[in-house]
Amino acid sequence: MQVHRIVGHIQNIYLAQYPDKLLLLDGLCRADVAVVEAYVREQLAMRPQDIKAVVVTHMHPDHAGGAALLRRRYGCQILTWQHRHAWYRGAWGLGRYLCDMVLAYFVARRQGKRWKNLFYSPYLKADGHLDDGQPIPGFEDWQALHTPGHTDRDLSVYHLQSRAIYVADSIIRVKDKLVAPFPVHYPARYRQSLTRLMQLEVKEFLLAHGEGGALSRAQLSELIINSPERPSSYYRLAKQMLRRQFSA
Repeated sequence: MQVHRIVGHIQNIYLAQYPDKLLLLDGLCRADVAVVEAYVREQLAMRPQDIKAVVVTHMHPDHAGGAALLRRRYGCQILTWQHRHAWYRGAWGLGRYLCDMVLAYFVARRQGKRWKNLFYSPYLKADGHLDDGQPIPGFEDWQALHTPGHTDRDLSVYHLQSRAIYVADSIIRVKDKLVAPFPVHYPARYRQSLTRLMQLEVKEFLLAHGEGGALSRAQLSELIINSPERPSSYYRLAKQMLRRQFSA
């Protein structure tokens, strides 16, 4: 098994290669589907049809946006955390979805990327659901771990033999500093998830944003200490901005 890192539109993409099959560790941006197709054909000399499963770690545009398109084209299975309701349900969910889309386009612009269509359905129909600690079907050397905080359904994907773990947005590196994602909807659960990650025997952290690699207990402890104590939602951010505007 070999893990390839592909530079996506606004995030790192991780693709696990086996002799006869491929596993995507997350669901991409919609704009990344063509990037993955080209990489599989040109760099791996394999077919996009060899992508047998896509894990969707959570529903944000750069982690779920390409999954349904890949399934429609190549028949791969979409696997995600089982939850009783959609993340973007109702009127509040629509507002949250639009805010997440604006943030994705903002990040792309900050990175100097050209405009691309990132829109995708906010409702995901999965082919299978993953419980905490469950091996990935068809790729049993990988294990799903529930690491909520950023959202209520965040997954990390842990490779038992190599001790590598893909943590999606649970840990972000900006230059040489580890930071919490935005938003953190569930601060207490986020700290618990980081504590769990710190207790694992991880040799390599695979990050969606920033350079991964080995992370020390001291680095993770500092991230826990500096993580938000209150939800850092768009609603709270808007309130803070309004308060600053009117108090200026």
